[in-house]
Amino acid sequence: MADPRLGAEWTARPAAGPGPLGDSGGAADPDLQSAADALTERFHREMKVVHEDEDDAEPPSDDDESSSTTESEGDVGENPAEEEAEPEPLAEWACAYCGVQNPSCVVKCVKTGKWFCNGRQQGSSASCAIFHLVKSKCKEVQLHADSALGDTVLECYVTGNRNVFSLGFVPLRSDNTVVVLSRTVQPGAPELRHLDVDLGLWEAIIADRQFVPWLVQVPQGEDLERARVIGQRQMALLEEAWSQNPNAGLGDVGEKAAAEGPERVALRYQDAYHYQNIYGPLLRLEADFDRQIAEGQRKEGIEVTWEGEQWGPLAPPPPAPCGPPPGPAAASPPNPPPHQDRPIHPPATDRRCPAALGSKLIAVFQFPIEDADIKLGVGDEVILRHPSRPGWEGKGKVVCMDPFGRVEAVLPASRDIPSHFSSMFTVERVWNDTSFQRMQSALTRFAVNEASVSGYIYLKILGHDVPEKPIRAEVPEQINAPGLPRLNQSQGDAVRAVLRQPLALIQGPPGTGKTVTSATIVYHLATQGRAERGGGQVLVTAPSNVAVDHLAEKIAQTGLRVVRLCARAREDTEVVSASAVSLTLHHQVRNADVPEAFRLRTLLKLKEDTSVLTERDAREMVKLRGKLEAEALNAAEVICCTCSGAGDPRMQGARAGRATPPLPLPERPRPPTRRQHPTARPPPPQVASSARCWWTRPRRRANPSA
Repeated sequence: MADPRLGAEWTARPAAGPGPLGDSGGAADPDLQSAADALTERFHREMKVVHEDEDDAEPPSDDDESSSTTESEGDVGENPAEEEAEPEPLAEWACAYCGVQNPSCVVKCVKTGKWFCNGRQQGSSASCAIFHLVKSKCKEVQLHADSALGDTVLECYVTGNRNVFSLGFVPLRSDNTVVVLSRTVQPGAPELRHLDVDLGLWEAIIADRQFVPWLVQVPQGEDLERARVIGQRQMALLEEAWSQNPNAGLGDVGEKAAAEGPERVALRYQDAYHYQNIYGPLLRLEADFDRQIAEGQRKEGIEVTWEGEQWGPLAPPPPAPCGPPPGPAAASPPNPPPHQDRPIHPPATDRRCPAALGSKLIAVFQFPIEDADIKLGVGDEVILRHPSRPGWEGKGKVVCMDPFGRVEAVLPASRDIPSHFSSMFTVERVWNDTSFQRMQSALTRFAVNEASVSGYIYLKILGHDVPEKPIRAEVPEQINAPGLPRLNQSQGDAVRAVLRQPLALIQGPPGTGKTVTSATIVYHLATQGRAERGGGQVLVTAPSNVAVDHLAEKIAQTGLRVVRLCARAREDTEVVSASAVSLTLHHQVRNADVPEAFRLRTLLKLKEDTSVLTERDAREMVKLRGKLEAEALNAAEVICCTCSGAGDPRMQGARAGRATPPLPLPERPRPPTRRQHPTARPPPPQVASSARCWWTRPRRRANPSA
C-alpha cells in the first residue's frame, strides 16, 4: 500500500459496500485502480508459485491437505489487524479470581500462596483479597516485591501480630510516614517511646471491606478491561474446590456454577410453608458443609499416652482373670514398664487386658486444628485407629481440652484397645447432627402448627406488617433487681421499653452492661408472671454455652430458681463453667435430698463402676432420672440453655410457660461473719450447697421432739 489514501479510504468506508472498486462505489479513482491492479497481479503471481511447489512435492495426506488449505485460506482471507491474538499467559502474581496482574493491586495470602487483587467483582460486597481471607479463614498477607513497600508481610510494629483484620496505621507527626500497629497496642508500650505517634489517630488498614488504597491500589482502567468476569457464586465454589484441590480452576467448577442454586431468602413470605421451603434447603447445605469440615479433621501419626486405673505409666499388672491361662508351662508376665519404654511389638503371649471390667481408659494426645470453622470441643466424639488392629475403632468422648490442643478422651475399657502402642494412631472426629435435626424439626413444627408461636411473632417472622401492640404491663418504679448492680439511665430505659413490647432488640458495644440488663429484664418478667398467673416460667437462650453460663449466673444472683440445661452427652464434661455447675439440671437431680435421688446416685455409681446394668436397673434409672428432671424443670422459674438446647425432648413439659408452685426450700445456713472474736468457737460444719437443692422436699423427722 504505497498510496496512503488507499488505507485511509478502506478504513473510512462502511463494511457493507463492495469496496472502492465495486460497481456501487461510484466512479473509480485512477490512482486507486492502478494500486488495486498491482495488488491483484502480485496475488496471482504468489499463488502460481504455490501451485508449482505443490506439483513438485509428494501428494499430501488428507490431514496435511486440510491443514494446509486452512492455513492458506487464513493467510489470504484474513486481515492481520483483525486476527485474534492468543491470550497471554497470566503472571504468577495474577489474581486467582479475576486475573488482575498489576503488582501494585495484588496481595499474597501467606497460608495458601495465592494472589488476589483489591478490586470488587460482580455482586461481591468485598474485594477479592478480603473475600478469600474470610472464606479461607486466613489472616496474613504479603505485598508484591514491585509494590511501593516491597515484599513486606504486614505485621504490627510492636507485637508482631499479623492478623490483618486487627491491624491499623498511625501517622508520625514529624515525618510523612505511618506505623502499622495492632488495635490492642497500649499507649505505654516501650517500643513507642522513641516514636512521635498519637494512638488516637489509629485507623484500620481495611475499610469498607477493602485494603486502603495507599497500601494496595484498586484496579482501574486497563486492568479492569483485561480482568476476567467472575461472580460471587463462582468465587465461593472456587474456595470450596481449593479446600480439596489447591490447583483447581474455573473449569472444575463450571458445571456447579451453571447449576441453579438454592432459592434466595426473601423479606416477605406467603406463609409458613413458603418459609420452610426456602430455609430447609439452606439448612441441608449448612449440614453438609458442617459434616465435610468435621470429617476433614483427621490427623495421622498421633502419639497417644494412655492413662487408667489398671494400666497407668506405673500401674501394676492386671489381675489374674485377664492374664494368660494357668498352667505349669505358662510363665507369668513381668510388670509392664512405663509407656515410653515398652516394646513396640509385644510378645505373642502377652494377652493382658489394659483395664478391668468397668474401668475406663483416658487417651491423651495433641490434636491441633488451626483456622477451622468448626473446632473440636469438649463433649465431641472421636475415633481412634491403629494399623496393628485393622478392624479396631475406639470411640471416645472428649472430656477435657486446653487451648494448645491437648485432648483427653475417655474410652470404655476393652481387650482390643492397643494400649501397648503409643504412636502411629489415627484420630478422626465424629460428626453430630443433633442440632440440624432439631432445626429441621422446628421448621416443620412452625409450618404445620400455626399455634407454635404467638400470632404477632408468627407474622413478624414471615415479614408481614403487623401493628405494634404494647403490652399492658405494670413497670415497677424500682427498676433495679436485687443482687445485681444498679442500672444507669440508658439501661433503665431499655428495661422499661422491653417490658412494654412483645419483641425488642438491645444493642451495645462490649462492656456496656447488656448481661446485667438482660438479667434484670428476666427478673421482672419472672416476678410479674408469678404475681399474675400464680407462677410462670421464662426461657433464656443464647448461641453459645459461655453466654448461657454468664446469663444463668447473673439471673441466679437475683434469687430466682434457675436451671441450666445442657446436652446429656456433655453432662460429665467441662462444657459448663465451674461457677455455673451448681445450677445445671443434672447436678441438681443427682444431689437432691430425696429418696429417689439417693437411689439414682446408687445406680449411677454402679454403672460407673461396672459399665453394666441389668435390664431392670437400667429401666429404673431412666425412670427415676426422668421423673426428677421433670420435677426440677417444672419447679424452675427460669430455664437457661442454648438455642439448640431449647429443642431438647426434656423441655416438652416446660414449653407451656407454666411453672408448678415452688416446692418448700430447705433452710440455708447463714454464712459465718468475716470478723470473729479470737476466743469464739469455730462455727459448726456447714452443709455444702451442692449436697442439697432448692427444690428438694423436706424429710419428715421421726421424732419431732428430738
